[in-house]
Amino acid sequence: VTTQAQILDLLRDLAREQQTAILFVTHDLTVAASLADRVLVLYAGRIVEMGRIQDVARNAAHPYSAGLLAARFDLDSNRRRPLPTLPSERTPFINVENRCAYATRCP
Repeated sequence: VTTQAQILDLLRDLAREQQTAILFVTHDLTVAASLADRVLVLYAGRIVEMGRIQDVARNAAHPYSAGLLAARFDLDSNRRRPLPTLPSERTPFINVENRCAYATRCP
């Protein structure tokens, strides 16, 4: 975690010094929140949610975003609790351009 924090600090400093944006790809929305103001959540190559990181973290609109948030690592959590998982795809991707690829797993 210390190395991760140092790398994130370096990225922040570099972006500030160069006055540039960073495209950062991660499954860890906690890391995204420490680095970004806005987030795009992708699933199967498509944007399923977009917004301010605080809004997505507080009230995820898509089940995949909610699953990523539930799977966050937390040093204070009960270590005996099983880690949450995201349900697997039950059917092959068929004609995904016309529907959400996560549709078979939505509540």
